[in-house]
Amino acid sequence: MHIWQLFFFWKISCYNNNNNNNNNNNNAQVTKLIFSGMDYNTEETHGKMKAAGGYGGIKIYSRPRIPVPFPFPAGDHTVLAGDWYKKGHQRLRHILDMGKSISNPDGLIINGRGWNGYTFDVEQGKTYRFRISNVGLQTSINFRIQEHKMKLVEVEGSHTVQNTYDSLDLHVGQSASVLVTANQQVKDYYVVVSSRFTRHVLTTTAVLHYKNSRIGVSGPPLVAPPHRLPGP
Repeated sequence: MHIWQLFFFWKISCYNNNNNNNNNNNNAQVTKLIFSGMDYNTEETHGKMKAAGGYGGIKIYSRPRIPVPFPFPAGDHTVLAGDWYKKGHQRLRHILDMGKSISNPDGLIINGRGWNGYTFDVEQGKTYRFRISNVGLQTSINFRIQEHKMKLVEVEGSHTVQNTYDSLDLHVGQSASVLVTANQQVKDYYVVVSSRFTRHVLTTTAVLHYKNSRIGVSGPPLVAPPHRLPGP
């Protein structure tokens, strides 16, 4: 069985509200707020759910009274990217229990898909928020979008100085939000994730699809940033 990734923004528990209003309605109560972070449950449960292909992100919006330091975007995309292994989770656990390190990953995935397996839809002239999280086990990643700039607006649930970047590094468990304006020609563009600080650079892609685009992605994806470990 192949190993996949599982991502939680927070953990929710349900409770009976009988003491407050004498009814049997179950209400969701946030018991562990992480916002844009990892929440791995027990290793056994997490491993089984990863192997089952569990995926998803929960978006948290500010209350109406709390100002946000950027205009509300036209859309909101979740990007769950990370390393991928052919070995099953039980085999990886056995390796770790023996005191050994797991091998290098076999590839990278974006929202559970491989090369060009996932599409983010946008419309020309509009700005979109991308919530990016590294949900891998051990590999740092670099995220970039072909011919598009990214304005960093949030890291780990806190608003940041709004600098603009061509690409963004995220280590395991880290999350960030960027604003991307669809201000290019109407066609499809690569969304690229590659490994960082590895001797052999792994890369995978998704597609940024402009509404009414009839031109698909073509050519090689964006080259990874130059920083890497020395060696063959």
